[in-house]
Amino acid sequence: MAAQKIYSTQSGVKLYCNIESITGFNNLSDIIHSRYYNELTGIILGRDDMAASMQLDKSKIEEPGMLNLSKIIAEKVFETQKEFIIGGSIGNSSIKNFQEIPNRFLSAFETRKIIFDSSALNIKNINEGIYKALEFEIKWIKNKNRISNLDAIRITQLQERQNKLDERDLNYANTAI
Repeated sequence: MAAQKIYSTQSGVKLYCNIESITGFNNLSDIIHSRYYNELTGIILGRDDMAASMQLDKSKIEEPGMLNLSKIIAEKVFETQKEFIIGGSIGNSSIKNFQEIPNRFLSAFETRKIIFDSSALNIKNINEGIYKALEFEIKWIKNKNRISNLDAIRITQLQERQNKLDERDLNYANTAI
């Protein structure tokens, strides 16, 4: 497997397979029985992309159909002694649904940047933790955009310098090489 060529078994790197479409769900048995499955740490269910692949609006993500699909995946993954992580539009309304997945089946749940151990579902003020995780993500994205804007400024500066070069400068550069 490619990861073995890059990372040693001692590196602590965990590999997961994202199930983010109904096609992935329908092929879960093939994935689990694949020769590569043993190399994985587990499966992550991406509920946003899954809902989109089922032509469901994001507002339907907490409805019983997605919960049932989550339970099916969780149980199948648990039978293989791998981790099962769930993500996608995590909010306060997700907690009730995640608590309906047997705790032994669910390893963790995650926003894009923060992973919560499933035991966090038992914390009285877990909603505060989710709030802070979402707050962190907002700040991360804003900072990333600020950095991207700095890159845009740098590109503009370079283009301005490039435009200031006149034909004589370019001819000299070509003859000097």
